[in-house]
Amino acid sequence: MSKKTIFLSLVFVLAGFIFPARVGVLTEVMKPDTIAVSGDNLYVVEGAAVYIYSLKDLRFVKKFGKQGDGPGEVNAFNGFPNKIDISPRHILIDSPTKLAYFSLDGEYIKEKRKTTPVVIGYVSMGDNFVVRKLEQGADKKTYSCICIVDPDFKEVKELYRHLWMQQGNPPATTTIDMIMDFAIYNVYENKIFVDESDNGFHIEVFDDKGNKLYKIEKDYQEIKVTAKDREEAENRFREDPFIKAQEARLGGWNQLKALFSMNFPDTFPPIRDMAVSDGKIYVQTYKKMDGKDEYLVMDLKGNLIKRAYVPAFENTPMLARMMGAKLHVIKGGKLVYLEENIDDEEWELYIETID
Repeated sequence: MSKKTIFLSLVFVLAGFIFPARVGVLTEVMKPDTIAVSGDNLYVVEGAAVYIYSLKDLRFVKKFGKQGDGPGEVNAFNGFPNKIDISPRHILIDSPTKLAYFSLDGEYIKEKRKTTPVVIGYVSMGDNFVVRKLEQGADKKTYSCICIVDPDFKEVKELYRHLWMQQGNPPATTTIDMIMDFAIYNVYENKIFVDESDNGFHIEVFDDKGNKLYKIEKDYQEIKVTAKDREEAENRFREDPFIKAQEARLGGWNQLKALFSMNFPDTFPPIRDMAVSDGKIYVQTYKKMDGKDEYLVMDLKGNLIKRAYVPAFENTPMLARMMGAKLHVIKGGKLVYLEENIDDEEWELYIETID
């Protein structure tokens, strides 16, 4: 069988039965940036293009989107991966220069030019959006602000802010947090769930106007960042495609490293990742057991339903994750993710049961 032939381990329905983790190979995809799942379809963003696959049989359905400035075209820049948000009404492609709207089957609808490049991570909420805005505070530090903006990109309300993981810019003193802790936000049923893990195990819940509804707080056990953890984080940073490109441009790692300092916390944040879907909150922590990552499955009020342990993976480049891209998603109680098979030069689809 050719390495470009789809291997299908089991025909399945996403919300149905437990099945082997490795589902098959996405033969059309070379360098995926982010993924999304809606209904029975998997959407994979690669540069300016989006690939649609049927999750029932991993059949390639369609490719749409291309590089450019014209209608139905988007720009994709190195180090700034495009994101995708799928609502019941449309697909939204979030690119550096504009938002492009497509139907659920990939037909172009309309677009809106962005007014500022420092607002990223657009998630639809009715006619408005929830976004991440980077801005400098009065203390000259850079903050990541989770905000609601209207269709004209005007800020409606700021929900939360915290220090961004990079402070300063060369040639001034620059620091980069090597263990990322930034506010993750999800929109679910017209409610906004915001991770505030720089203050502890906190998740704030807002209505669609930005009014606070309630806060989820939990006790947690601090996990120390070891010398091995620091080494692994630095290695992941050095293997990041954007960092490797900068290293080559400057003539080596030592030249690049001289431009910034690495910042490591004493302990890991209590929340590593968060997803809200199907009436549940899924929180990934930094706790591990037998090589597996811990996920807390909670109801929408934060009551613990179960703890699940899923095989660990690191599939999204560090800086792409900083920009809001992810090669994994949780839907239907399943963790859906892509993993690169370096030996065969192909991307494989995996699905693990969480709930």
